[in-house]
Amino acid sequence: MVNRLDVKNQCILGKMWLEACGKGKSLSFRIASGSMSPMIEVGDTVKVSRAEPNRIHIGDILAFQDGQNVVVHRFIGKSWSNRQLVFHHRGDAGAFSGKIPAQNLIGRVTAIEKEGRKICLDSVRLVLGNRVLGWRLRFIDALSHHQYHGVGVGIRMVFRPVWKLCRSLLF
Repeated sequence: MVNRLDVKNQCILGKMWLEACGKGKSLSFRIASGSMSPMIEVGDTVKVSRAEPNRIHIGDILAFQDGQNVVVHRFIGKSWSNRQLVFHHRGDAGAFSGKIPAQNLIGRVTAIEKEGRKICLDSVRLVLGNRVLGWRLRFIDALSHHQYHGVGVGIRMVFRPVWKLCRSLLF
């Protein structure tokens, strides 16, 4: 159970992160959810740097404020809603996607620290691997939104070797 003080502190912390990244500072914090597993596990530390909305590509891992929470998910697309830019995101381990207004963007994850080793996500190999994983999630998400669940299961089975190959290249 979360008390009011915790919620208030989370809002203040989220606003501080937005402001810090807006000024070009980097932030590091420990992950508390398994929604990006196996890329980012519970307890891993991520480094988040400022990102311009027009410089974000499918597959980038973003941090954004969603209500009281800071969420780290993969970017899978964007759209416009009521003259407002909206980012579509999905966790690697999740079955559902979400949408978040672009102004809630905190930044882009540029590095992950796993078990004492630092993984820089700006290397060519990792950028390409993340792009493939992003397009895979976007494709699966498109199928699930159009009620092609049977086809989606088949596509997941076909893409599972691609997923494992990308994971092996990334790590």
